[in-house]
Amino acid sequence: IEYIDLRNNILGNIYRAKVIDYINSMNAYVLNIGQSKNALLRKKFLIEDIKLGDDVIVEIIKVPDNDKMIEASQKISITDGYLILMPYIKDSLKNVKFNFDLPYKLRTRAKEISNEEIRKRYYNLIEDFNKILKEKNFLPTPKLIYKGKFLRDYLIDYDMDVISNNKNQYANIIDNEFNPKYNQIISLDLAKSLERKILSDDVEIVIDNLEALTVIDINSKYSDHSLDKEALSLNVNIKSIEEIAIQIKLRKIKKMIIIDFLRMNLKNKKALINNVKNIFEQYNIKHKIMGFSNMDLFEIIVF
Repeated sequence: IEYIDLRNNILGNIYRAKVIDYINSMNAYVLNIGQSKNALLRKKFLIEDIKLGDDVIVEIIKVPDNDKMIEASQKISITDGYLILMPYIKDSLKNVKFNFDLPYKLRTRAKEISNEEIRKRYYNLIEDFNKILKEKNFLPTPKLIYKGKFLRDYLIDYDMDVISNNKNQYANIIDNEFNPKYNQIISLDLAKSLERKILSDDVEIVIDNLEALTVIDINSKYSDHSLDKEALSLNVNIKSIEEIAIQIKLRKIKKMIIIDFLRMNLKNKKALINNVKNIFEQYNIKHKIMGFSNMDLFEIIVF
Protein backbone atom coordinates (compact mmCIF):
# COMPACT_ATOMS: atom_id res chain seq x y z
CA ILE A 1 0.00 0.00 0.00
CA GLU A 2 1.42 3.36 -0.97
CA TYR A 3 0.07 5.79 1.58
CA ILE A 4 -0.47 9.27 0.18
CA ASP A 5 -2.39 11.74 2.34
CA LEU A 6 -4.09 13.81 -0.36
CA ARG A 7 -6.11 15.93 2.07
CA ASN A 8 -3.26 16.63 4.51
CA ASN A 9 -5.53 15.27 7.22
CA ILE A 10 -4.28 16.60 10.55
CA LEU A 11 -7.16 15.31 12.65
CA GLY A 12 -5.74 13.63 15.74
CA ASN A 13 -2.33 15.23 15.33
CA ILE A 14 -0.74 16.60 18.49
CA TYR A 15 1.25 19.83 18.27
CA ARG A 16 3.42 22.01 20.42
CA ALA A 17 1.65 25.28 19.62
CA LYS A 18 2.14 28.95 20.42
CA VAL A 19 -0.67 31.06 21.94
CA ILE A 20 -0.84 34.17 19.72
CA ASP A 21 -4.23 35.80 20.38
CA TYR A 22 -7.47 35.71 22.36
CA ILE A 23 -10.96 36.22 20.90
CA ASN A 24 -13.34 37.50 23.56
CA SER A 25 -16.48 36.88 21.52
CA MET A 26 -15.60 33.20 21.14
CA ASN A 27 -14.07 32.77 24.58
CA ALA A 28 -11.14 31.08 22.88
CA TYR A 29 -7.40 31.37 22.27
CA VAL A 30 -5.81 31.40 18.82
CA LEU A 31 -2.86 29.05 18.34
CA ASN A 32 -0.10 28.92 15.75
CA ILE A 33 0.33 25.20 14.98
CA GLY A 34 2.64 25.65 12.00
CA GLN A 35 -0.08 25.00 9.42
CA SER A 36 -1.60 27.31 6.81
CA LYS A 37 -4.48 27.88 9.23
CA ASN A 38 -4.30 28.75 12.91
CA ALA A 39 -6.22 26.69 15.46
CA LEU A 40 -8.86 27.68 17.97
CA LEU A 41 -8.58 26.52 21.58
CA ARG A 42 -11.84 27.10 23.41
CA LYS A 43 -11.75 27.56 27.18
CA LYS A 44 -13.83 24.43 27.73
CA PHE A 45 -10.94 22.43 26.28
CA LEU A 46 -8.29 23.91 28.61
CA ILE A 47 -6.61 21.91 31.37
CA GLU A 48 -4.72 24.87 32.84
CA ASP A 49 -4.60 28.66 32.78
CA ILE A 50 -2.66 29.98 29.81
CA LYS A 51 -1.67 33.38 28.43
CA LEU A 52 -0.40 34.94 25.22
CA GLY A 53 3.06 33.71 24.30
CA ASP A 54 2.75 30.38 26.11
CA ASP A 55 3.63 27.06 24.51
CA VAL A 56 0.88 24.45 24.83
CA ILE A 57 0.39 20.81 23.86
CA VAL A 58 -2.86 20.34 21.93
CA GLU A 59 -4.66 17.73 19.86
CA ILE A 60 -6.54 18.65 16.69
CA ILE A 61 -10.15 17.62 17.29
CA LYS A 62 -11.95 19.26 14.36
CA VAL A 63 -10.88 20.10 10.80
CA PRO A 64 -13.71 21.93 8.98
CA ASP A 65 -14.12 21.63 5.21
CA ASN A 66 -14.96 25.34 4.94
CA ASP A 67 -13.06 28.46 5.98
CA LYS A 68 -13.79 27.97 9.67
CA MET A 69 -10.84 27.59 12.00
CA ILE A 70 -9.32 24.29 13.01
CA GLU A 71 -10.24 23.39 16.59
CA ALA A 72 -7.83 22.06 19.19
CA SER A 73 -7.97 20.73 22.74
CA GLN A 74 -5.50 20.39 25.59
CA LYS A 75 -7.43 17.28 26.65
CA ILE A 76 -5.41 15.01 24.42
CA SER A 77 -6.06 11.32 23.85
CA ILE A 78 -3.91 8.74 22.07
CA THR A 79 -4.62 5.29 20.68
CA ASP A 80 -2.75 2.27 19.39
CA GLY A 81 -5.77 0.92 17.54
CA TYR A 82 -6.83 -1.36 20.40
CA LEU A 83 -6.97 0.99 23.39
CA ILE A 84 -7.69 4.70 23.66
CA LEU A 85 -5.92 6.47 26.52
CA MET A 86 -8.06 9.40 27.69
CA PRO A 87 -6.19 10.97 30.64
CA TYR A 88 -8.39 14.02 30.99
CA ILE A 89 -11.79 12.29 31.03
CA LYS A 90 -13.22 12.56 34.54
CA ASP A 91 -16.38 10.52 34.06
CA SER A 92 -16.18 6.77 34.45
CA LEU A 93 -15.77 4.97 31.15
CA LYS A 94 -17.61 1.94 29.91
CA ASN A 95 -15.96 -0.96 28.12
CA VAL A 96 -12.97 -1.30 30.48
CA LYS A 97 -11.45 -4.46 31.97
CA PHE A 98 -8.96 -3.14 34.51
CA ASN A 99 -8.92 -0.29 37.00
CA PHE A 100 -5.79 1.42 35.68
CA ASP A 101 -4.71 4.81 37.01
CA LEU A 102 -5.61 6.79 33.88
CA PRO A 103 -8.95 6.47 32.07
CA TYR A 104 -9.04 4.40 28.90
CA LYS A 105 -11.48 2.46 26.78
CA LEU A 106 -11.18 -0.57 24.55
CA ARG A 107 -11.88 -0.58 20.85
CA THR A 108 -13.83 -3.41 19.26
CA ARG A 109 -10.67 -5.13 18.00
CA ALA A 110 -9.37 -5.45 21.59
CA LYS A 111 -11.60 -8.47 22.21
CA GLU A 112 -9.16 -10.48 20.08
CA ILE A 113 -6.15 -9.91 22.36
CA SER A 114 -5.32 -11.31 25.79
CA ASN A 115 -5.55 -9.48 29.09
CA GLU A 116 -1.76 -9.51 29.27
CA GLU A 117 -1.56 -7.82 25.87
CA ILE A 118 -4.08 -5.21 26.99
CA ARG A 119 -1.92 -4.40 30.02
CA LYS A 120 1.18 -4.15 27.85
CA ARG A 121 -0.51 -1.85 25.37
CA TYR A 122 -1.89 0.33 28.15
CA TYR A 123 1.55 0.92 29.67
CA ASN A 124 3.02 1.57 26.23
CA LEU A 125 0.43 4.31 25.75
CA ILE A 126 1.32 5.71 29.18
CA GLU A 127 4.96 5.98 28.05
CA ASP A 128 3.92 7.71 24.83
CA PHE A 129 1.70 10.11 26.77
CA ASN A 130 4.51 11.05 29.17
CA LYS A 131 6.87 11.66 26.24
CA ILE A 132 4.30 13.95 24.64
CA LEU A 133 4.01 15.99 27.85
CA LYS A 134 7.81 16.43 27.97
CA GLU A 135 7.69 18.01 24.52
CA LYS A 136 6.26 21.20 26.01
CA ASN A 137 9.74 22.21 27.19
CA PHE A 138 11.50 21.85 23.84
CA LEU A 139 11.99 24.06 20.80
CA PRO A 140 11.05 25.03 18.15
CA THR A 141 7.42 26.07 18.47
CA PRO A 142 5.15 25.35 16.64
CA LYS A 143 5.94 21.71 15.87
CA LEU A 144 4.11 18.47 15.10
CA ILE A 145 5.04 16.00 17.87
CA TYR A 146 2.53 13.15 17.35
CA LYS A 147 0.97 12.07 14.08
CA GLY A 148 -2.63 10.89 14.12
CA LYS A 149 -2.80 7.23 13.08
CA PHE A 150 -5.82 7.30 10.80
CA LEU A 151 -4.25 4.88 8.28
CA ARG A 152 -3.79 2.34 11.06
CA ASP A 153 -7.34 2.97 12.28
CA TYR A 154 -8.61 2.33 8.76
CA LEU A 155 -6.74 -0.97 8.44
CA ILE A 156 -7.11 -2.23 12.01
CA ASP A 157 -10.04 -4.49 11.21
CA TYR A 158 -8.21 -6.28 8.41
CA ASP A 159 -5.43 -8.87 8.56
CA MET A 160 -2.92 -7.91 5.90
CA ASP A 161 0.69 -6.93 5.35
CA VAL A 162 1.28 -3.21 4.89
CA ILE A 163 4.20 -1.91 2.85
CA SER A 164 4.64 1.83 3.37
CA ASN A 165 6.63 4.39 1.40
CA ASN A 166 6.83 6.53 4.54
CA LYS A 167 10.41 6.59 5.87
CA ASN A 168 9.16 7.86 9.22
CA GLN A 169 7.37 4.56 9.75
CA TYR A 170 10.67 2.75 9.24
CA ALA A 171 12.32 5.01 11.80
CA ASN A 172 9.55 4.29 14.29
CA ILE A 173 9.91 0.54 13.84
CA ILE A 174 13.66 0.61 14.46
CA ASP A 175 13.27 1.79 18.06
CA ASN A 176 9.96 2.45 19.74
CA GLU A 177 11.55 2.92 23.16
CA PHE A 178 13.85 5.87 22.57
CA ASN A 179 13.73 9.27 20.97
CA PRO A 180 16.76 11.58 21.35
CA LYS A 181 14.45 14.61 21.38
CA TYR A 182 13.28 13.60 24.85
CA ASN A 183 16.83 13.76 26.23
CA GLN A 184 17.96 17.33 26.88
CA ILE A 185 21.68 16.55 26.63
CA ILE A 186 21.32 14.66 23.36
CA SER A 187 18.96 17.23 21.82
CA LEU A 188 21.48 19.99 22.63
CA ASP A 189 24.29 17.92 21.12
CA LEU A 190 22.21 17.39 17.97
CA ALA A 191 21.61 21.13 17.72
CA LYS A 192 25.35 21.81 18.09
CA SER A 193 26.18 19.19 15.47
CA LEU A 194 24.15 21.15 12.90
CA GLU A 195 25.93 24.45 13.48
CA ARG A 196 27.93 26.07 10.68
CA LYS A 197 31.25 25.34 12.38
CA ILE A 198 31.97 21.82 13.66
CA LEU A 199 35.06 21.00 15.72
CA SER A 200 36.00 17.32 15.59
CA ASP A 201 39.29 16.00 16.97
CA ASP A 202 41.18 19.28 16.43
CA VAL A 203 39.76 19.58 12.93
CA GLU A 204 37.46 22.53 12.21
CA ILE A 205 34.84 21.90 9.53
CA VAL A 206 32.91 24.89 8.19
CA ILE A 207 29.75 24.05 6.22
CA ASP A 208 27.92 26.56 4.02
CA ASN A 209 24.77 25.16 2.45
CA LEU A 210 24.01 27.20 -0.68
CA GLU A 211 21.08 26.79 -3.05
CA ALA A 212 22.95 24.92 -5.77
CA LEU A 213 25.76 23.34 -3.80
CA THR A 214 27.34 22.85 -0.39
CA VAL A 215 30.79 24.25 0.38
CA ILE A 216 32.90 22.65 3.12
CA ASP A 217 36.12 24.20 4.37
CA ILE A 218 38.66 22.17 6.38
CA ASN A 219 40.92 23.92 8.90
CA SER A 220 43.53 22.45 11.24
CA LYS A 221 43.64 23.11 14.98
CA TYR A 222 46.52 20.69 15.48
CA SER A 223 49.41 21.69 17.75
CA ASP A 224 51.51 18.61 16.91
CA HIS A 225 54.74 19.94 15.41
CA SER A 226 56.32 16.50 15.02
CA LEU A 227 54.64 16.03 11.64
CA ASP A 228 55.86 17.71 8.47
CA LYS A 229 53.42 19.87 6.53
CA GLU A 230 52.48 17.18 4.00
CA ALA A 231 51.87 14.49 6.64
CA LEU A 232 49.89 16.92 8.79
CA SER A 233 47.67 17.91 5.86
CA LEU A 234 46.93 14.29 4.99
CA ASN A 235 46.23 13.43 8.64
CA VAL A 236 43.82 16.35 9.09
CA ASN A 237 42.04 15.72 5.79
CA ILE A 238 41.52 12.02 6.46
CA LYS A 239 40.24 12.72 9.97
CA SER A 240 37.67 15.13 8.53
CA ILE A 241 36.14 12.61 6.11
CA GLU A 242 34.06 10.63 8.60
CA GLU A 243 32.66 13.79 10.18
CA ILE A 244 31.77 15.06 6.71
CA ALA A 245 29.91 11.80 6.04
CA ILE A 246 28.05 12.17 9.34
CA GLN A 247 27.09 15.75 8.48
CA ILE A 248 25.83 14.70 5.04
CA LYS A 249 23.53 12.15 6.69
CA LEU A 250 22.39 14.50 9.47
CA ARG A 251 21.70 17.42 7.15
CA LYS A 252 20.32 15.21 4.35
CA ILE A 253 22.59 16.86 1.80
CA LYS A 254 21.96 15.68 -1.76
CA LYS A 255 23.74 17.92 -4.25
CA MET A 256 27.17 18.97 -5.48
CA ILE A 257 29.64 19.33 -2.60
CA ILE A 258 32.89 21.26 -2.88
CA ILE A 259 35.46 20.55 -0.17
CA ASP A 260 38.46 22.78 0.40
CA PHE A 261 40.89 20.29 1.93
CA LEU A 262 44.35 21.27 3.17
CA ARG A 263 46.79 21.24 0.24
CA MET A 264 48.52 17.91 -0.52
CA ASN A 265 50.72 16.30 -3.14
CA LEU A 266 49.32 13.97 -5.82
CA LYS A 267 50.15 10.76 -3.93
CA ASN A 268 48.29 11.89 -0.82
CA LYS A 269 45.35 13.09 -2.90
CA LYS A 270 44.93 9.54 -4.22
CA ALA A 271 45.05 8.19 -0.66
CA LEU A 272 42.42 10.72 0.36
CA ILE A 273 40.10 9.75 -2.50
CA ASN A 274 40.31 6.09 -1.47
CA ASN A 275 39.38 7.06 2.09
CA VAL A 276 36.40 9.06 0.84
CA LYS A 277 35.16 6.05 -1.14
CA ASN A 278 35.50 3.70 1.83
CA ILE A 279 33.90 6.00 4.41
CA PHE A 280 31.01 7.01 2.15
CA GLU A 281 30.29 3.36 1.38
CA GLN A 282 30.27 2.58 5.12
CA TYR A 283 27.68 5.31 5.65
CA ASN A 284 25.67 4.16 2.63
CA ILE A 285 26.01 7.51 0.87
CA LYS A 286 25.36 7.32 -2.87
CA HIS A 287 27.94 9.50 -4.55
CA LYS A 288 30.05 10.25 -7.59
CA ILE A 289 33.58 11.56 -7.08
CA MET A 290 34.51 14.25 -9.62
CA GLY A 291 38.02 14.68 -8.20
CA PHE A 292 40.15 17.75 -7.64
CA SER A 293 39.50 20.79 -9.82
CA ASN A 294 42.10 23.12 -11.35
CA MET A 295 41.69 25.27 -8.24
CA ASP A 296 42.57 22.24 -6.08
CA LEU A 297 39.02 21.94 -4.71
CA PHE A 298 37.60 18.45 -4.19
CA GLU A 299 34.27 17.94 -5.96
CA ILE A 300 31.77 15.20 -5.21
CA ILE A 301 28.08 14.73 -6.04
CA VAL A 302 25.80 13.13 -3.44
CA PHE A 303 22.51 11.59 -4.60
